[in-house]
Amino acid sequence: MIAVVCEIVWASTLKMTGGYSQLWPSVFNAVILAINTYFISLAVKSLPVAIAYPIWTGLGGVGVAIGAVIFFDESLGIFQILCILLIILGVIGLEATKSEEAVETSNSSVEVTNSVEGLEPIKLDEILNSIEIQQLVEPIRLE
Repeated sequence: MIAVVCEIVWASTLKMTGGYSQLWPSVFNAVILAINTYFISLAVKSLPVAIAYPIWTGLGGVGVAIGAVIFFDESLGIFQILCILLIILGVIGLEATKSEEAVETSNSSVEVTNSVEGLEPIKLDEILNSIEIQQLVEPIRLE
């Protein structure tokens, strides 16, 4: 939760830096960014990054939007409010399922499992091995 608060403060104070041309607001912003990064790095020690990062950025974005309305006298239209509510629903969904998700690593094989019955685990290394390097390089040929 500290990471989310730091994310909101960091993003909200970006405007005050004047494109990092104002010394003290820029220093404050950079310090908050460092603290922000530290706390999200702690969160991903115990949570999959695929869950922690969207929750962090989603709640941070919602907090910045609310803060902008309150502190910067910005306004939001009904469609923007509905989209923010969708972000909140997404975060709730991720929070509700984070204990059901597991990421296991063994011998350079990454397997993503899901507690939903009937779904087979996805082996990412098998997918990556099935993509030939030639397929990736071919469109980039220079003549």
